[in-house]
Amino acid sequence: MQEKIESLKVYLQGDDGKEITLSDIQGYILETKNVKEMMSESSTYQEYMFSLFSMKLTSLATLVEDLKFKPLKQRVWLFLKSKNSKEIEITHEKIAQNLGTSRVVISRVLKQLEKSKKY
Repeated sequence: MQEKIESLKVYLQGDDGKEITLSDIQGYILETKNVKEMMSESSTYQEYMFSLFSMKLTSLATLVEDLKFKPLKQRVWLFLKSKNSKEIEITHEKIAQNLGTSRVVISRVLKQLEKSKKY
């Protein structure tokens, strides 16, 4: 049996109690036994699931690498540059969600970038 999800938010909660929304999800929740059956009975479904796991693992590895080795100012700059536009319509909150930080921190970094004109 599957249950339809109208809306679900995935978020992290920091030690200070503040939450950072990682993503909004729409879809279905499947029972574990049904997923296990489909994995064992369908090589196509199994390949699909492994490709999802692979994408998520790659994404996680990239995020860890960015967090460890790239300063936030550089990450913000690269994120904005990836939009390939001189004018970008996006909230500080959305940038924060994409980069795994808070809106307040993004606002501070954007102000620093604006003042420095280095990037």
